[in-house]
Amino acid sequence: MDKIILYVPSSIDNVHFVSDVTESFARSIITFGNKKLEADFMNDVKLIMYELFSNCVLHGYTDNIKVTYGLEDEHMIIEMEMKGKGFMIKPVKSTSGEEIDNYYPPYPQKIHGKEFILYNDPENQVLCKVLGEKELFFFHKKVNSEEESLDNIPEHYGILLITSLSKHFSYKRTNEGVDTFLLKKSVKDFI
Repeated sequence: MDKIILYVPSSIDNVHFVSDVTESFARSIITFGNKKLEADFMNDVKLIMYELFSNCVLHGYTDNIKVTYGLEDEHMIIEMEMKGKGFMIKPVKSTSGEEIDNYYPPYPQKIHGKEFILYNDPENQVLCKVLGEKELFFFHKKVNSEEESLDNIPEHYGILLITSLSKHFSYKRTNEGVDTFLLKKSVKDFI
């Protein structure tokens, strides 16, 4: 897989630059079926990158962010790395009815294999599965809830956007304190 690596100062002022580079990379590796499919794909990846980069800047407490782009098995791959304090699991609901607590990595053994609801509205949930002491997998789930409609945007709305627009979204933290978010966006429906 050919890769392009970009090092960007951690500033919200750079969010449009990162989004534009993402769009340029996508155009360089994908031959789109038509202009509508191309526009749809570009809107998706730009929104994903805006949310992911701005979340890394606002919550990562880091000086620089490394963005790696690639294409693998009909998926555009994007990795975002930073030296930060780790992704805090901040559930809005528990899937098993147990007490809700916030967790930073290393995640305790007692929650390995468990799922937490990070975002919840009447039609959507974003769940976080704890794969290990420094590894998470996020996924979007459609629901039909009796809850009332939203008056304002709940926390973790950005993760809803990322998970609903991508095929894969995960997180790992190294022993050296490097946080990596990995996402895969399928291209096969757009070519």
